[in-house]
Amino acid sequence: MERRWGGTFVGGEAVVDGDIKTTFDYGGCQSSILSSNNVLFFTGPAGGERDDNHEDRQNLKIYRSLDGGKTWKDNLLLFDKAAGYSNISELKSGDIAIIFETADTNGFPKMTPGNRPPGWMRLDVLVLPKTILQAEDW
Repeated sequence: MERRWGGTFVGGEAVVDGDIKTTFDYGGCQSSILSSNNVLFFTGPAGGERDDNHEDRQNLKIYRSLDGGKTWKDNLLLFDKAAGYSNISELKSGDIAIIFETADTNGFPKMTPGNRPPGWMRLDVLVLPKTILQAEDW
């Protein structure tokens, strides 16, 4: 999958400028990007096998770029079950927090009547140590 992203502004200041190309194994669901200390992080579900009852939204990954988004050589599988919308943020401690939709299935139940009963989904939070900013820690 290839996506293009043109930059964002926080408090009127450009966090990332330019045309960032993201080409990697990505499932095509809403995702999130964070810039910290000249390192870019991208989180989202990589996708996986779908079946008659489940979509392929699963396998939440974090990707890292050390060159402003030109390449994304580093990635880690964070969660191997259903995973959907995610948001990534840097905490005051410097650790990285990721909140995401999830369930205990191998993908989200397909959107058919009665297939998503109350309580099928939850929000989860992962906190990664700030050392993930260091190149040698991957």
